Amino acid sequence: MSLTLSKSIVVVAACTMAAGLILLGYGVGAKSRNGQDSPRKNGRPESKGEKTESKWNPALGNIVIIAPELGFSVAGLKEQNGREARFSKAIENQLMGLRQIYQVEVEKKPALMGSILLQLAVAPSGNVTQAKELPSHLTDYDFKKMILAEVSKWKFPEMSSDAARINCPLLFVREGMDINTLIQWEKALNFFEEQASLAQNGNQGKAPGNAGYSLAAARQEQGDAEAKQDLDPARQRQQKSATRTVVEVYELRSAATVRKQPSFAASSLARVAPGTKVKVVGVRGDWLEI
Repeated sequence: MSLTLSKSIVVVAACTMAAGLILLGYGVGAKSRNGQDSPRKNGRPESKGEKTESKWNPALGNIVIIAPELGFSVAGLKEQNGREARFSKAIENQLMGLRQIYQVEVEKKPALMGSILLQLAVAPSGNVTQAKELPSHLTDYDFKKMILAEVSKWKFPEMSSDAARINCPLLFVREGMDINTLIQWEKALNFFEEQASLAQNGNQGKAPGNAGYSLAAARQEQGDAEAKQDLDPARQRQQKSATRTVVEVYELRSAATVRKQPSFAASSLARVAPGTKVKVVGVRGDWLEI
C-alpha cells in the first residue's frame, strides 16, 4: 500500500512481544505481494468448514494467559494419560497472583508486555523445586524476577507420583491487543518451539544437560554481549541494519494506528482501515516502519 504522508517517518508497532507491541500487529494479515496467503506454522487444528482466518480476539483487560500452542509440555511422567492437560489446568488456576502483579506493574510501566517461556521442576510432592526462565520476549529484569518468585510458589498436589519438568509459555497482554494474532506471530517466529525443544533435549544454553538459563546467567550473558558490541559501534550499526531491514507487503485484518515516531506517546498520523495493504520497509526497535 502506499501511505503518502510527505516525508514523515511512519512507524507502527511491531508484531513481537516486547515494548511497543503491535499497534499494527493485530491487523496484519498473512498476505504477501502476490496476494496469496503466506505459509503459517500455527499448529491449531481446524475443524471442517472452519475458515482459515482466525477471528479477532482482543484482550478485554491487561491479562496473563498460558499459551499451550507455543510449546507447553510436561516431561518425566511415566504415564501421560491426560496428565499434561491436568497440569495446564492447574497452572491456569494459579495465575491470579501473576495477574495481580502484572496489573500493578503495568500501571507504573505502560509499555510492559511480552512473553516468557518458563521451565518448572516439580517434585513428586507437587512443590516447585526450581523455576527457570528460558530466553523470552520480556525485557524488564525486575518484572521477570517477580514472575520467577511467584511461580516458585505454585503447587501441583496429587498430580503425579513422579518428578516432572514443565515448559510453560505465558503471554502478558495489554488491553486491546489481539491474542490470536500474538500467538500466530510467535508461532511464525518459531521462537518458543525451538527453545522448548532445546530444553527438552537438555541442550539449552551453554551447559550440557542444563534445561535452561538461570535468570542470573541470562543477565550476565546479555551484559557480556552488549559490552562486546560497544567496542565496535560501526560493526554494531552495520549488523543491525543488515538484520532489521524488511521489505514486505501485508494486509491489515483490523484497523490500526499509524504514529510519527516509534512510541505510543507519539502523535497519531492516521487510522488505517481493515483490508488496507501496507509495505513494511524496515524495523526500528520493536516497531515496523511503513
